[in-house]
Order: sequence, then structure tokens, then C-alpha cells
Amino acid sequence: MFTDASSPQGFPFYSGSILYTVPLPEGARKMRLPKIGGACAKVGEQILGWDPFEADLSSHDQEVEVEVILTRRNTFGPLHDLLGAMPVSSSQVAY
Repeated sequence: MFTDASSPQGFPFYSGSILYTVPLPEGARKMRLPKIGGACAKVGEQILGWDPFEADLSSHDQEVEVEVILTRRNTFGPLHDLLGAMPVSSSQVAY
């Protein structure tokens, strides 16, 4: 799954969490997530709940797990606005 919107990627009603494994460049000490698009994020064992979404990477060498905890927006949000809804074509979905 790509790091942008989950709805066009085949998850139009998903409201759980998404786990990414991110390779780290050599010598990385901090990771800043400019925009998380969810309720909060977890980098390793650090919970990032407000801006700046910045985590210490001193205990990670080559990769880190980044979990983005989504909101209920996909389940109950603007997708159900029939007047403004646009269908998602299969060519927009990445597998």
C-alpha cells in the first residue's frame, strides 16, 4: 500500500490502522511525519499524537515500523455524501 489516501487504493471504508516498515538512511536520528492523515501515529514504541509528529530513532538501526491509526472518517464520512460522490474506477486502485 502506498502512503497516500487509502480510499482510492481499495480501502474506501477502512478505519483501523496501517503498518508500514520504513527503511532508514544511515545515521538517521529523528523522523518527522509532515502529515499523518489519521488520529495519531506510532513510530516504534513512541506515540505521536500532535504536531510536530517527530520521533527519536536512536534505538533503531536499519528500519522502523510506523503505524498510522486512522479515524472513522472513511467509514462514516464524506464518502456517503451522494451529491458529491465520485466513483472510484479500477484503474485508480493499486494492488
